[in-house]
Amino acid sequence: MLAADHTRPLRVLLIEDDPDDYVILRDSLTDISKNRYNLTWAATFKDGLQEVDHSHYDVCLLDYRLGAHDGLEILREAGRKGWPVPVIFLTGQGEYDVDVRAMKAGASDYLVKEEITPDLLERSIRYAVEKARAWNALQRSYEEMELRVEERTAELVETNEALKFTSEQVKVFAYAVSHDLKSPVVAIHGLARLLFERNADDLDEKGRLYCRRIMKAAEQITELADSVNVYMKARELPLRPESYRLQTIYRDLHEEFKIRLAERGVRLETCGENPVISLDRMLLMRAMRNLVENALKHAGPDLQTIKIAYRQGASFHVLSVKDDGVGINESDPERLFRMFSRAKAVSGAEGMGLGLAIVKEVAERHGGEAWVEAGNSRGLKISLSIAKDIEDAGRVEGFSHAPRTDSTP
Repeated sequence: MLAADHTRPLRVLLIEDDPDDYVILRDSLTDISKNRYNLTWAATFKDGLQEVDHSHYDVCLLDYRLGAHDGLEILREAGRKGWPVPVIFLTGQGEYDVDVRAMKAGASDYLVKEEITPDLLERSIRYAVEKARAWNALQRSYEEMELRVEERTAELVETNEALKFTSEQVKVFAYAVSHDLKSPVVAIHGLARLLFERNADDLDEKGRLYCRRIMKAAEQITELADSVNVYMKARELPLRPESYRLQTIYRDLHEEFKIRLAERGVRLETCGENPVISLDRMLLMRAMRNLVENALKHAGPDLQTIKIAYRQGASFHVLSVKDDGVGINESDPERLFRMFSRAKAVSGAEGMGLGLAIVKEVAERHGGEAWVEAGNSRGLKISLSIAKDIEDAGRVEGFSHAPRTDSTP
């Protein structure tokens, strides 16, 4: 395993069965610096294979031709054992196909023996060692990040079970998510991005893959923190109702989703009614945005149409969003509005399970409620109601759970 002390001599393992080539490589290392390298020579295939069980080297020079065997066998065995020592493969002239196979098997570099000079050998060793150090640092960061995510996730699950989501308890929970998760995760994302951008050429495909996975995991945790903050705003911010034409809400939704709808080939249909509704525009747009987003995420690849409908009763305006997707198989559809709850049919889809919980809070802040209609036919229909006397609803302390008497379509 690579040591952190860069001042000590590098420990080099040479697996080479030709004494003449050993002498040439030894002298090349000596020409670079007499005290910079400590060379260990494994003179047979068997001896080289045994050294793969030891990880105290900084770099390995591995010859292709080893009697009746070849260096690729040792390289593959090193890969199976997870040997952390970077390998520079040595080949003869005209063996470039072997070089390609060596790189695919995990070699850090390859050199043609007849072309080796002290400068070339020194550059190759330095490149292999620095690449391995960067890879090990990335691996440690990824493992530490995974451990932190697991620990924090366990804490969040425990907290979620313990709290009953009263107003003050949710505030504490949101604060913990924002400050205990988001700040360090943003730092992890930034460091992984810098490593990826500045050292992409020094990393192999696995290294670049781990960078992308770290950034993706960090983005998901940040999204969770942001979603909780949005949920808090839907619950806690003062309601500011004003009069708006319904078509202005439709126009904003079309504008916001037009690119994604075009990419998916999905139509967003709206009704022709244009009543004046008293509502908090920011909160209502958040709820409608979540309903359209929910359809795009969970309705499946055959989704063709998302339809927004409007109707009114004696005391409520009712907005409904219906898709023609796969629908859900849910015995308790109201469960979908609970925090971190997800439909069984969409367990593999993206999202944090807060979108419909936010819709429910927005409806209740407007003196109404939200509900889901899932039958045997295709698609899913979700509705929310808004009290016509919104000023009275806005003054209610906490949440007003309106009866569904004249709001259910």
